[in-house]
Amino acid sequence: MNGSQLSILDHNVYVREACKPTYHLMLWSSAQNPECQFGFDSLKGLHGLDSRFEANGQVYAGYDGPLFKSMELRDYRLLPAFPGSKSRMKLPDKIAKLLGRPENQEVNVGAYSPAP
Repeated sequence: MNGSQLSILDHNVYVREACKPTYHLMLWSSAQNPECQFGFDSLKGLHGLDSRFEANGQVYAGYDGPLFKSMELRDYRLLPAFPGSKSRMKLPDKIAKLLGRPENQEVNVGAYSPAP
């Protein structure tokens, strides 16, 4: 690969536990090296590729507070006590249409249920 397949990457929320991780925050897979990838440990490095990438992204490093409703029950809805739970963005019109959501509606970050 010799270029990014992304034109937009923004409004994501990254959460890491307090322990020092042994892995990167993000792997980028269009690097010109033998592994064809390089890792970022912060969003600042990603901004070096394209200043628009994750301009509104948030990182919660060292976060050990409440996050999901229940990992044991696989209920990954964000808890209101998580500081990033109120992050919002406007869905692109194409995506809103596919999901059957009103255009220009702001939605919280996270996974969304499939379209009906």
